[in-house]
Amino acid sequence: DFLAMIDPRNEGRVTKENFLAGVEAMYTIPDNFMPEIKEAFKVFDKKKDGKILVKDFKNLLINLSGEYKEKDVENLFNILGLDINSDNDYINIDQFIKVYNWTVKTCVN
Repeated sequence: DFLAMIDPRNEGRVTKENFLAGVEAMYTIPDNFMPEIKEAFKVFDKKKDGKILVKDFKNLLINLSGEYKEKDVENLFNILGLDINSDNDYINIDQFIKVYNWTVKTCVN
């Protein structure tokens, strides 16, 4: 699928533009998924203030995946460039979407 995105004419070569477009497509959530993702965020937003405590989010990822450990979650935050320094920090909806997108894409691929 990825090769078809980056070489749409099946020419056996890849342009920089096609490669970048293919990578972006791999890490972009389709618009029709956004309402479900936002609803999922609301479930974990206990105070309904647009934030999820990092410690709650870490536990969510660890418990739902069955594979992540705390260090894995911290590494994931670092890979995604999330500036989260303690369990007292918060995840906002944009960060939630970023993590969701990463985990879905890596699980599918």
